[in-house]
Amino acid sequence: MKIVSITPVEVSALTSSVPLSETEWSAGTHNLGEQRRVGLDLYQVLVSSTTDEPTAGAVADPPTWGLLGKVNRWRMFDGSTLDQTTNADEITVAITPGSIVNAVVFNRLGGGGEIRVWMEDPTDGVVFDETVSLIDNSNVVDFYTYCFEPFQQRFDLAFLNLPPYGAATINAEITATNAACAEMSIGFVREIALTLNGTSVGTVRFGVRRTDAFGRTTFVRRQSVKRVNFEVIGPTASIDRFVRILDNERDQPAVFIGSELYDSLIVFGAYQDFEKTFSGPAYSDGTIRVEGL
Repeated sequence: MKIVSITPVEVSALTSSVPLSETEWSAGTHNLGEQRRVGLDLYQVLVSSTTDEPTAGAVADPPTWGLLGKVNRWRMFDGSTLDQTTNADEITVAITPGSIVNAVVFNRLGGGGEIRVWMEDPTDGVVFDETVSLIDNSNVVDFYTYCFEPFQQRFDLAFLNLPPYGAATINAEITATNAACAEMSIGFVREIALTLNGTSVGTVRFGVRRTDAFGRTTFVRRQSVKRVNFEVIGPTASIDRFVRILDNERDQPAVFIGSELYDSLIVFGAYQDFEKTFSGPAYSDGTIRVEGL
């Protein structure tokens, strides 16, 4: 069981191949449905026309502007896996965090293809370079599935073995027909326990199912996020470290990794609660309940 403490990505530390194509707001009259950006935020007009500035219009009564979220370039750093940064053919980013980072995690990737991560230090040059295919062949179990099973792709991927350089630039390139990424996290990874059998995975759905008085059911399909109950075990002597690390991550996003082998166990989210039981003098087990963001 590993936790990545996330290092925030500053605007000044990022370069991206994704164009800033959204129109910046300027004073004037804006009509219903028009979208304008203010900084990294994207707004849309909610009334027939308005001259309000978007941030002021969003808190007006009634509101004249609505906040849609972040601009396309910044969605992969907005702290949520619900919206994706998208770009034709590829997404390439370079981040210079100015602090030690040894982990890079991607959530809700799209488009298939492959992803390359490399780290370049100003003194030592390229100190890490790894490319991973996003095609998942785990559904191919025999000749029939080899021939007829649709292609599947990996949606979540973690690189947890970057060397700890403090001044390096982290580069990532997602190559795909229609490249997409909902969240890219960089940070410092720590192993806090061993993931046990009995760990359970599921989803929290935001869709709606309605059944009328005649029994007809309609669905409104929306996004979902992961929900995982991690069953873990670790040395009893390390319980204080376990509690301290998790408490430091309270009420904020982190990446929780039960195993890098399974997409469902790579979760960008926040823990709801945790507990560790003093099971014995050598080892103690516990539970961490995590909900995706």
